[in-house]
Order: sequence, then C-alpha cells, then structure tokens
Amino acid sequence: MNKCLVILIFLLVCAEAMAQALRGRVVDAQSAPLEAVSVVLMDNSGKKPIAFAHTGADGHFSLSRSKEQDGILTFTLLGYAKDSIRVQSFRNGQTVVLKEQSYHLKEVKIKAPRISQHGDTLTYSVNVFKHQEDRSIADVIANMPGLQVNDDGTIEYQGRRINKFYVEGMDMFGSKYAQVSENMSADKVKSVQVYENHQQIKMLRGLSFSEQAALNIVLRDDAKNVWQGVVDLGAGSSLQSDADFLCDSRFNSMLFSRKMQTFSLYKFNNCGIELKEGINLRKLFGYGVPEANSYVNNISMDVPDLNSSRTRMNKTHLLSTNWLFKTGKDADLRLQLSGVLDATEVNEEVVTEYTDIASDNRITEYSNARSYNNFANGELLYRVNSERLFLTNNMRASITFDRSSGTSFVNDMQQNQYVKPHRRIISDELEMINRLKNGSQLKSHAYLSYNYLPSKLLTADGALQELNQSAFYWGASIAFAHPLGKINAQYTIGNEGFTQHIEEGNRSLSSRYVQNITRASIGLYNQGEKLSWNIRVPLALLIQTFNGHKNQLIEVEPQLSLNIKPNAHWNFTTTYSYSQQPKDGIEMCRVPLFTDYLVQRVGTGYFDNLKMHQVNLHAAYKNTRHGLFASLQTGYTYRPNGILYAHQLDGIIYCSVATEQKRNSHSFHINGKLNKDFGSKFSLGLQTYFSQSHSYNLMDETPVAYRFRNVNASVHLSYRPCSWFSMEEKSFIFHTESQRQQTGNIAYYTQRTNTFNHEFNLFFTPKKWVLQWKNEFYHSNDRSSSFNFFSDFSASYKIKDSEISLCINNLMGNDTYERTIIQTNFTTHTAHRLRPREFIVKYSFVL
Repeated sequence: MNKCLVILIFLLVCAEAMAQALRGRVVDAQSAPLEAVSVVLMDNSGKKPIAFAHTGADGHFSLSRSKEQDGILTFTLLGYAKDSIRVQSFRNGQTVVLKEQSYHLKEVKIKAPRISQHGDTLTYSVNVFKHQEDRSIADVIANMPGLQVNDDGTIEYQGRRINKFYVEGMDMFGSKYAQVSENMSADKVKSVQVYENHQQIKMLRGLSFSEQAALNIVLRDDAKNVWQGVVDLGAGSSLQSDADFLCDSRFNSMLFSRKMQTFSLYKFNNCGIELKEGINLRKLFGYGVPEANSYVNNISMDVPDLNSSRTRMNKTHLLSTNWLFKTGKDADLRLQLSGVLDATEVNEEVVTEYTDIASDNRITEYSNARSYNNFANGELLYRVNSERLFLTNNMRASITFDRSSGTSFVNDMQQNQYVKPHRRIISDELEMINRLKNGSQLKSHAYLSYNYLPSKLLTADGALQELNQSAFYWGASIAFAHPLGKINAQYTIGNEGFTQHIEEGNRSLSSRYVQNITRASIGLYNQGEKLSWNIRVPLALLIQTFNGHKNQLIEVEPQLSLNIKPNAHWNFTTTYSYSQQPKDGIEMCRVPLFTDYLVQRVGTGYFDNLKMHQVNLHAAYKNTRHGLFASLQTGYTYRPNGILYAHQLDGIIYCSVATEQKRNSHSFHINGKLNKDFGSKFSLGLQTYFSQSHSYNLMDETPVAYRFRNVNASVHLSYRPCSWFSMEEKSFIFHTESQRQQTGNIAYYTQRTNTFNHEFNLFFTPKKWVLQWKNEFYHSNDRSSSFNFFSDFSASYKIKDSEISLCINNLMGNDTYERTIIQTNFTTHTAHRLRPREFIVKYSFVL
C-alpha cells in the first residue's frame, strides 16, 4: 500500500510539472468584469488553436497548457477590441482590460419567405401573394399554391376541404366562413396559416389523427381591437333593349379582439352576381345531425361551364350577423343569424332525349318562370375546449320558404307551373369528452332533430300534389378510450334512428316509417410522427318498421385508415369502409309521387338497403422552399345488388318505377392537382379529373349495361413581368361520354361531347389605378352548340380609404348560349337567354 501511494504521488507531481494552468481576469475600462469573453491559446503562427475557455460572471478564466508550450493568448468579445498577449509575457492572475469598439455593418436587405413551415404549420405571407387587383382575402388565398377557393366559397388544401377557419385563432364562423373570406379586405391580413392534419379538440392532439387541414387568418396590428367596416354603393343600367336599373351594394362591420369577435354583413344585387356567402350559408357542412331532404324540387336553371353571372336574372338580399364571446380561458359562446331572399327569372329552352327509353323518348320545353329561394337560419353554440374537458352544445334552427311559378310549353302544349317546397328544422347536439387518469377518455354524444317539410306541386296532369313530410331524428352514444400498451383502444356503443310520417291527401297516402340502428364497436388506433392508423369494427343491428311490416338485419361495418408521413414533403392516406344506407319511407312508397311537374317516381314497396364498399387513396407532396404543391386522389366504389328502375314516357310525364331486378354497379375516379410558384412573376396550376361508372338500366324489361365517363383537365397560368402589368390564362376541357352496350334487340349507342373554355385576362395597375380586361371563349365539337366570346372591362381608382370603379360587362352583346349536356339516363340540349350589355358605377369607402 505504501508503495502504491508513493507511485501515485510521483505521477501527480509529474503531471503537475508537465501541465500548467493559465489563470486571469478580464474587465472593461471601468474595471467591471466581462462575462463570456472567448480566451483562446493559439500557436506561435496565430493560425492553430491549442486550448480555449470562456470567462465567468466574475470575469475569471482558466485554461490548461503543457509547460513547454508557447503561444499567444487572444481575448475577443463582441463590442470590444480584440487583445493578444504572448504566453511568455502573461503572468498568472493578470487582469486584462478590453476597450469598447463600435462596428459599422454593411446594409443588408432581408426578404421575407413566401411560404415558411414550422412543424405542421405553413405560413403564407399575404404581401408577397397579393396583387393590386385583389380585394378580399379570398382573392389572395386563390393565388397561394396548395390552396383553392371553390365556387361555393369553400376552401381546399391539397385537394381536401378544410375543417376549420380561424381568425386570430378563434372559430367564429364554423362552416360559414365565406362571409369573412369573401368580404375581409386583404389589406387587413398579415398572413394565412395552414394547420396540417388539424385536430380541433385539444386533448386529442397527438392521439387522434385528422386528415383535414385548418386555416388561420393572422391580422395586422391596426386591424385588431378596432371597429371597422366597408360600404359599397353601386348603380348602373343595361345598355341593350330596355334600360333596367341595376344595383350592387354591400355593408359590413367587424371587430376582432381577444375577448370578443363580431362580423355583420348585408348585400344586395340584381346584376347576376351569385353570392358565395349565400350558397355557403345554406349548406351545413360537417354537422353531425342528419336532415331530411325535400322530395320536391324548386324550379331552377343549370348552366354548366358558364359563369352564372351571365344568365342569372336576379334580385338577391343577404343579411347575416355573427358574434363570438370568450367566457373563459378555454370557453366561448357563439351566435349566428343569417337569411337570404332571392328572386330569379328562369328563361330557357330544353330538349331532353331519354337514353333509357327505346322510342318516343324526346321532350321539348320552353320555360318562363320566376323562382324564389328564401331561407333563414340561426345557431347558438357553447363550447369548452381544454386539456381535460371538451364540451359543445349546439342549438340550430332553419326555415326555408321557396316557391316558384310560371308557364312552359312542353311538346307544344301549354303547362302552368307552381311549386312550393318549404322546410323547417330545429335541432340540438351535445358532445362531451372527459380526460380520465392514465390517459383515458370518456366520450359521449347525443342529438335531437325535428324536420317538417310541407310542399305543394302542380303536376303536368293538372293535379295539385300536397306532400307533407315530418321526421324526428335522435341519437346517443358513449365511448371509452384508453392506452393499450403502445397503442390505444376504444369501445363504443350507441343508438340512432328516426320516425318519418308521409301524407298526401289527394292520393290517400298516409305512411309511417321507423328506423333504429344500434351499434357496438371495438377500435384500435395509434398516432405516430410518421405512421398513424385506425381500425374500427362496428356491429350494427338494424330494425325497421314500415306500415306494419318489420325488418331486422345485423351487419358488420369495418372501417380502416392508414396515414404515412415518411418525411416533411410526402403524406399518404388510404381508407376502406363498408356501410349500408337503409331506404326511408318515401323511397319505399309505392304510391306515384312527383319530384317536379314532369317527373314521377314509384318506390320499391319493400325494405332494401344500399350497401357500399369504398376504397380511397390520397397522396400529397409539398416543397415550400420551391413553392411546389401536388396532390392525387383516387377512389373506387362498389355497390352490390342495386335496384333497377323501369322508365317510360306517359305522354310528357317521365315515370320511374322500382322493380325487383337488381344488378351490381361500380365506379372509379382520380383527381390530380399541381401548383408551382416560380416567385412573384410566374405561377402554374394544372388539374385533371377522370371518372368512370358501370351500371345497368332497364329497357323493355331487359337489363342493359351502361358506361358513363367524365374527363376534365385545366391549366392556369399567371405572369407578372412588372409591378404594373400582369396577365392570366385559364383553359378547360370537358369530355363526356355515354355508352350503351348492345343487348338482344337493344342497339349499341354512344354519344360524346368535348367542350372547351378559355379565359384570358389582362391587368394594368399603374399607381392607384386598376384596369381589368377579361375575355372568355366557349366552343364545342357539337355543331348544334354555339360559339361564344365574352369580354368585360373595369377600371377603378383608389383614393386613401375609398375607391371608385366602373364595370362594363358583355361588351360583345351576346344574347344566347347553347350547350349539349350528357347525363347517365338522358341528354339535353339547352338554350339560355344571357344578360345584356350593362354597366355599373360603384363607390366604396372604409368606415
């Protein structure tokens, strides 16, 4: 032991002799200690570092070196002049004084990225995507790669509709967000954020996968916590035939603060503009409460592939108000009220050839009618969304009071038209999720909904059909989810159903249908950074009662989903589901009922469920650095044993009667999109869609195979060579094909059309001016259809917070548009009256 101790002491002495510590202190000119000074021992050449250290809060440092090592000690700190001392001249414990020194940096221009990404959040800078001609934030969003604004005001990201639209992180609008996206000035918005795979329930983030994205509008500082609004006053006249007075006006007010948000809007126009907000307000996207659909259709006019503002002869009022109050840290109360009054003139000539009828299959209609589409709805929502509790209670009420009347000539016979389809709905939905111990959750969901749909319809045989429907829906479920090793399990049991009453006095119809579905399911799921999956196996017990008859059925309805994110660029999702949709009482009714004045349907008279297998695949690619976004969606649907309907013309009435014959049908579709942003000067958008369905129709009681195909493709180019000039080009091709296979005495038949649309727009924006010249071309391979060229011009001048503009539409004065449309069971040739040449002068100012 003594020998070991002597050896250890000897080694320590040798080590001390071989190594020597350099210690000292660094201060400034006022003798204050300097922290974080870099002390580096360099070799004699001053190029190779040997050892380094940093000073502490008291300015002291210490670094080790070999006793024989020579060199240079350097002391550096930003804001101070560098100092150097040779080791031979340095004394241990020496104080080094650094003198302050200012640095002159070269001017650096910092350019904000067009798109940035942090985790699952993409941020689009509005300034770099906004063009001078853009007014609303929806106009700017349409310029952003990966995002698309649809005709009904809804927004898609990578080919999928978003599930939330936030303003400053708050959900004031729900699914009715077109109110703000179409009317909020782009000048008030700093950036648009996309939350990919957005899970709106806080406690489920990281546990439950969502395929959809959400948008968040980030406002500029001067748009927060202040009341603001916009007023548009527009008036004009037609320049052809009669000089009708035109009006296009808007008023909105808004406030966005941390404790409260509100947005109110009024619009009126009679110049053909279809209000996206009105379409958006009428549709209740994403709600979990079922609704009954009206069996009777209001009179409408459909003009595919043509901007609706060319044909709409309308008077439209829209009024809405939205309020959101923060009642707590994670709680809020939302109130929404809205209504639309719309009167539209319908003037069209339609020649319909029914391809599922062997002979005498043509109907010619000349219609002149006035259609009213009026509705009002309201919603009161209370919501708590915290880390431990999610609670929502949503009360909704809606009333629709549509009506139409007019005159038509059908095969040269005069027919009066009158239809009055009304609808009243009131519902309440409650959802609650509690977080329990060990990461478990208890989920409950319940709803009630009452629907009343009275209708009146004057039919082609001169009778007045008075059909009244009432339906009461209910549902309740409870689920328990908990971790199961490295995955999660969920057990669910629930019941949902509805009672339906159908009455029609003139045909002595009185039916009652009751449906109950009880489901119990086991599910396994897991969400990971790169792999997420979900498997659910519900067992469904269906019990139906219709006019004293009863039916029971047990089905297994498996659902599978898989999401793979191999890296930040790619995202793959695939799903499979099997479901059954029972036919309700009105679909089973054997009493002939009219859906419009020329179309009559007869139901099955027996229980039948529509069964469906669906497989979908979605692939998305994004590269924010290069502004490249691409998506591909494909799906396959198989419907076994679908009921075949026999069709015939009884005079001018098209009759569709359910038979006992059944056949399988299937369809396939694929949709691809690509957007490339080449910077501020050029952008490219490509889109293609292909769908094909195989089904059967009955002709002379013989099942005949049909194939229906749709192919659409489009290209969108935008070029801005300088700050005051830009151009856009959009081209579309629509290919439609219907083919009937030869069966026995039924001859082979095929018909196809190719329609081409082109848009070429020029924008001149010198200083405060915006000049727009828009051109549209429509042509087809069908010689019976017309070639149309439309040209519109507008000029606007901005003065501080106000703007004055002049718009002249349909410069060429076209008055008719003709089009051939191919559908599965019929082909139509339509001729529509167009709006005349007209002008509008508008003055806009900010409140």
